[in-house]
Amino acid sequence: MKRLIRCQYRATMKPEINEIAFSQAADKSKEEARYAIKNDKVLTCGLFRYKRMIFLYMEFIIDDKQPIIDDPSIWFPQLTEFLCKWPEMDKENEWVEMVPVFWFDLPVNIELWKRKQNPDKRCGRIAVLYPDKLLSYICHHQAIAQEGLLKGDRYQSIAVHENILFSYFETPRDREVVNIKRVDEKSYKIDKWEKTDPFSHFYHFPEANGENFMIISTIFDIG
Repeated sequence: MKRLIRCQYRATMKPEINEIAFSQAADKSKEEARYAIKNDKVLTCGLFRYKRMIFLYMEFIIDDKQPIIDDPSIWFPQLTEFLCKWPEMDKENEWVEMVPVFWFDLPVNIELWKRKQNPDKRCGRIAVLYPDKLLSYICHHQAIAQEGLLKGDRYQSIAVHENILFSYFETPRDREVVNIKRVDEKSYKIDKWEKTDPFSHFYHFPEANGENFMIISTIFDIG
């Protein structure tokens, strides 16, 4: 049986890399993603950047009879030489899997999840939480997702690593507006979140023009 899982990853680029060589490696990685999509291994993929921070969004098509290969270093080995290593419990990796904290929908069925139309854009955006506000943000957004009543664009997701949030979304954002429960009821959990002064949770990038999240550059996207 095949199923779909969504994963977000964070990486950090080494200082003073060769930008031309990195661009060439990214082009090769896009071709690897295209091949994986053609062979029904991946449904959607996007690579995004802000300065030295790199974020990767992937939708893996998983066959339960085969082992899950969800290590971006295996999928995109061309990028490895440009990335720093993150220390983990018993090893070091270039990519850290981020923890999902919010979504409007879940890919419970591959055929139903497939886009009826290709999006105009696949986008990434980031936010930085103040450390003392991290648990507040996570707890409220998990409560909203578990309640399942708040409506929004079905392909959006938000994940966290340290105090960095990465959000994947597609435009137009009003093309498929759903909630998990598929009922038209008021979300009470969003009211609780809005009473916490959401704006106070975020460090605001100067170039974000007052927004909590800032859209970042797309290196490549494909689906």
